Amino acid sequence: GGKVLQVVQGATTTETSSTSATFADTSLTADITPSATTSKILVLVEHSRSFVNGSTNIGLKLFRDATEIYELRYLFDTADATRQSGSLSFNFLDAPSSTSSLTYKTQFNNESATGSVNVQQDGSTGKSTITLIEIGA
Repeated sequence: GGKVLQVVQGATTTETSSTSATFADTSLTADITPSATTSKILVLVEHSRSFVNGSTNIGLKLFRDATEIYELRYLFDTADATRQSGSLSFNFLDAPSSTSSLTYKTQFNNESATGSVNVQQDGSTGKSTITLIEIGA
């Protein structure tokens, strides 16, 4: 048990911005087909060059197919109009109990719907990654 069975990585450099509190896709996604229903999937996410401009924050959500499985809210909270930028990273250990193809993706929002928020700012210099690691039971 506990052996790494496969590793899959997705990446994007597509700059995506939002002025809305409604969550939307970031364009960061990856697919994996677990080899056993007892496997766990370790999800490692790095959103590079995330940016907040104005009195707002970024929210992030992780989905497995259409199911939300994790969220981070009010990131880069400054309580004022200060600009904030940097990498937003997190990990999550999922137990999907499936041997079907699974799609993991992130969504983001502009928490206060003021100013603007970006992920993968500046395109090619803002490469974000999602790494899926299947771990055997």
